[in-house]
This record gives sequence, C-alpha cells and structure tokens, in this order.
Amino acid sequence: MKSSKTSRRIPSASRQTQRATVDATVLASVVVEIGSANVRIGFSGESTPRHILSSPFTACFPCPYDEGQHSPSFNIMDERQWLDKLGPFFEDVFINKLLIKSTKSRRVIILEQMITPTAFRVAVARTLFETLSIASVLFVPGTSVSALLVSGKRHGLVIDIGRAEARSEASLDGHYIPQTYQSVACGYENAVRVFQRITSIPELQNSAANTKAFSDAKSVFESVTYQLGGVPLERATIDSDKKDKIFQCLLPSTGKLVNVSHSSVLLAWDNIFDSENENSLTCLLLTCLKSCPIDLRKTVASNILVIGGMASIPGLSQRLNSELLLAVSSNSTFRELRDGVVNESNLAMCQCPFARCSASWIGASILGTMELSAERWMHQSTWEKVSKSGGGSSVSSLSRLVHDWLSLAN
Repeated sequence: MKSSKTSRRIPSASRQTQRATVDATVLASVVVEIGSANVRIGFSGESTPRHILSSPFTACFPCPYDEGQHSPSFNIMDERQWLDKLGPFFEDVFINKLLIKSTKSRRVIILEQMITPTAFRVAVARTLFETLSIASVLFVPGTSVSALLVSGKRHGLVIDIGRAEARSEASLDGHYIPQTYQSVACGYENAVRVFQRITSIPELQNSAANTKAFSDAKSVFESVTYQLGGVPLERATIDSDKKDKIFQCLLPSTGKLVNVSHSSVLLAWDNIFDSENENSLTCLLLTCLKSCPIDLRKTVASNILVIGGMASIPGLSQRLNSELLLAVSSNSTFRELRDGVVNESNLAMCQCPFARCSASWIGASILGTMELSAERWMHQSTWEKVSKSGGGSSVSSLSRLVHDWLSLAN
C-alpha cells in the first residue's frame, strides 16, 4: 500500500506574505557618506564603496575659505529646497546605482558632518521615509566613531583632512566626545593657495582675472609633491649659497612647460604644519587634545588616525607626528601637553589597513553589521507618529527625532 505523504508546500499567498514581511535586519544596510566633495554609497559588510559620486550638496557645508576669511560660510537653504535636491538624488542612488527594486525592507546609515544643518538632516529623513518608504535610518555624526572601527580600537583621535578644511574629534569606548570637535581651513586646496602666493610663476599666481590659475597650480603642486616622494618629512632650509632645485611641469590649460622651484612647494607644506599658524594641522590636533578631559588625553593621544583624501599622500602622518613633538616643546600654548601626553613614548599614529580616503565609510559599513539596540535607529513607525502629531511640515516638530549634534554638545 502506498504511503501518503503530507504536503509541505506553502500556499502561494503565504509565500508572498513572507516575502513582503522580510525582516529589515536580514538585508544589508545601505551606507551613505555625505561629504563636501564626494558622496560614497554602498552596502554594509563590504570593504569598499560601490560608487563614489561628486557631491551635489556642497552648499550644505562650509564653502572654500577665501583669502582672509577666518570662519566658514553657508548657503542657507530651507527644508523644501533640500527636498527638491534630495528626492531625485536618493531615487537615483537606490534604483540606478545600487539596483534596489524594493526599498521598504531596507535600513539606511547616513554618515554626516557634525555641522550639517538640521533642515538638511530633516529633509534627508523625510525623503527616505516618505518618498522611498525605507524601514529605518541611523544618523552617525562626525567621523571618529566609525573611522576608529577600521583601526580595531574604540578610543582615539581622528583627523579628517578633506578638500576645503580639516576636522578632528576624539572618541572613547565607541562614543565621541562632543566638546573636542575642531575645524580649520586647512584642506588640500588651502595648501595649493599657499603655493600660489609663494610661486613666482605668473600663470600660477592667484588672480581673479585668471580663472584657470588655481586648476593649473593644483596640478603642478601635486606633480612636484609626488616627484618629491610625498609630503616632505622635514622643514625647508633656504640657503642662498645653494642653488634651488627646479622641476619642469606641464600646465594643463595651455600645454606650456614651466620651471617650478623646489623651495616653493616645501614652504607651502611647511605652512600646513606650522604650529604658529592657527589654521595648521598641528594646531588643529593639539587644540583637539587640549579640549579633552585631562584624564583622557593620554589615552586619546596614543591612537591618532589620519584619514581623508589628503591623508593618502605618502609621508603626511610621519610629518604630522614629528611636528606635534616639536610644537609642544617650542609653542607655549601647547606646552602643558608635553608631559605624559604628546611625547615619543605615548604619541602614536594609527595604521589604517584600508584606503584612508574611505575609512569613515568602511567604518560605517562595519557598524551596519553590528547588533545595535533598536533605540539607536529611527523607524518608519516612529516617524509617521511624530510627523502626524506635529503637522508633518515643521522642522522643529521633527528635530527631536533628527538631533542637532552641536546642540547636544552644549
């Protein structure tokens, strides 16, 4: 007699229900790093971004510092203006770049700057929840928490050197220390502007009438720097009896060959590290250390991670290390850090096993694979509840969900 077998087939309707209710934690989170120059996108658990795009949000961040300008400026935009930009951008990211057909079961991690305006942050959340109907979003402030995950340590100081500025902040046990956030006009473009002021080549000098001068100067400065093997490890010594070394470089705009003096590039790099210059990398990092609680300074100084596009230049970390040791001995402002904090036995530059320009994104990618508590995430249901109770259109009614990180620091 044939034995009857109980059917294990799941009805079609049930299978569709199961597919529709996939737990968001099963799928890889979408990781988005919003920078002033680039936007990096990809999935959690991956070691490199899927795409690196030119940032359409430059106006959200400090504009490049003009000569004589000591503080960043903003192009003020309200939430509605940001929504007009963010809607098409995120739709393109999810559908065309990451090829995600259904966004309802996805979680998103947004890695952003500490000084991002609240209106921008609320517009990002509204776009993700109301336009794309994502499951939940996690805003990660600054770079220290995520970047330090790449080093395998939970404490330290991160200095992020970008296009127009450099930022630093400290972190302890996976939590950033808000009062340590510092920012100065000391990005890669600042080094090029210093080079423009020093050089005697007319085609490269900064002039409002010559719009191609900066682009040419940037190309020449980069070329000579890499011919030198990276960032010079020592300060320039100008000897009038010694003939200056000359490099021949091509101007991209005209195809003309120009002779660039060795000393002009060295002096431009010296300005970036000069502790007497309040907008130098050295002052930025030491000021950040001074803002740490006294009992944490030694711990933080023992693990310094240099990231950002400019950090990819060979020799930068080594030069910064030597300049820090020199500054605490020669500059009275930072002399208090010399004993037990910034010295050869304690100061340490952290090795980065991944590309330094993408270290923050990779850290956020690691963060997305960790089991974070539910209250860290902003969920679709919570957004709908708060949005409806507050009328749905006011930034202030939603700001308690989308925090202003600097207000929390005060």
